[in-house]
Amino acid sequence: MINYGVFLLKRLLKSKINVFLMLTIPILLVINFFTGLNVGNDSMQNNLNQVGYQQNVQTSYEKLINQNVQLIKKNQSSTLSDKLVNDNYLLSYLKHYRLKYESTDKPTTSVTLFQRIGDDYMMGIILLSIIFILVNVYATSYVDRLDLVNLLPLNKIKTSIVSIGFGLLVYLSVIILPIITSLILGLFGNGFGNLNYPISSNLIDVERGDYVNIGQILTPLVIIQFLFIIFMVMFIYLIVILAKDKINSLFILIIATFGPIISIYFFKPFSQKSQFIPFSFFNGLNIVTNRLGAGISNLNLTYQNGILILLISILIIIIILFGLDLLRRNM
Repeated sequence: MINYGVFLLKRLLKSKINVFLMLTIPILLVINFFTGLNVGNDSMQNNLNQVGYQQNVQTSYEKLINQNVQLIKKNQSSTLSDKLVNDNYLLSYLKHYRLKYESTDKPTTSVTLFQRIGDDYMMGIILLSIIFILVNVYATSYVDRLDLVNLLPLNKIKTSIVSIGFGLLVYLSVIILPIITSLILGLFGNGFGNLNYPISSNLIDVERGDYVNIGQILTPLVIIQFLFIIFMVMFIYLIVILAKDKINSLFILIIATFGPIISIYFFKPFSQKSQFIPFSFFNGLNIVTNRLGAGISNLNLTYQNGILILLISILIIIIILFGLDLLRRNM
């Protein structure tokens, strides 16, 4: 079985497209990073500079908070008021923990680059890349809808376990590579940053948002993201087995995966039932911070429900895979 794992690795690295897809997010982070270094300050940093940030960080936070409070009282736009309230949450957090402001829109530290990886579009690109990579790896063994692996003297269940395990390693690598890239880029920018730096959330104030640090959400984030990775790799493997070729597998997977993901953002019936859709949990950070649930007005889209749905989905796929293996042996 070790030899079969090595065979899958060679198949992965043989394709230049696979290697390019694995490096897509690190490349985007490099672009983000150097853009942040070369362009000017963001609006928050400019506002802080105007109230004496360079002279006294803590005092500048207090001054800008008071200034925002006055603007909220005078302003009649609820959108602007909500933004100013959210800005004050951030400033209050930074003041309380005595942290320096770091732009997450123009990240120049390792920590803020970590947060950028958790953006929906980044996690969406990772998911799309994984679909292409694993379909390319799994479906290569099919010729005229015949699985050549079945012709080898290998135990089908063991090869399935190795294939899924290999897929998990690939998915984890595609996430770990950007994290390593962020650590390296921080050396060329403003350093590592502070792990206590706030992450936007909707855990306390569902309407306007609030802030938490990575320590408060790390454990649930790792659990739900890992469960989704297991589910997604097994789902890709199952679809390739059923479709028996690359083109059909890619078509089915892209529609089946991104159809529901896009729908929960734009179609209310999907939004209301999104807690039952396993693909809703593709971005663990948006789940554990309640950003997605608040954004689509579904407070049932929680970490706890995500664990339940993903475990059930994984169990269903396991049952189907065993059933398919039993059917194959009886034919």
